[in-house]
Amino acid sequence: IGCDMVVRNSGQSMAKLIAHGDAVGLVRIDNWREFFPLGEVYAIVTTNNFRMIKIITEGEDNDHYTLISKPTDSKKEEFPNQQIKKESILQIFKVQASSHLF
Repeated sequence: IGCDMVVRNSGQSMAKLIAHGDAVGLVRIDNWREFFPLGEVYAIVTTNNFRMIKIITEGEDNDHYTLISKPTDSKKEEFPNQQIKKESILQIFKVQASSHLF
């Protein structure tokens, strides 16, 4: 698949696309500060060590991105869109593949 690493997804915020426990193949984006395609699924590591998988889109201004979750309909209210400061992102990885493990 050409992934840099495989991790296990944890949580319900992206359950429509990636279930809790799924294996997720990640590709490091070294130049993400210069460019990466918006509207796709990425794994993010923040400066305060949060790790999450979200869809990243344009933010409310040039200093932010919007993080979008895709939970099941019954959990939709628990996972609203969130703004994140670009400077609080340490690393971004492209979610290249995911596989449900039984």
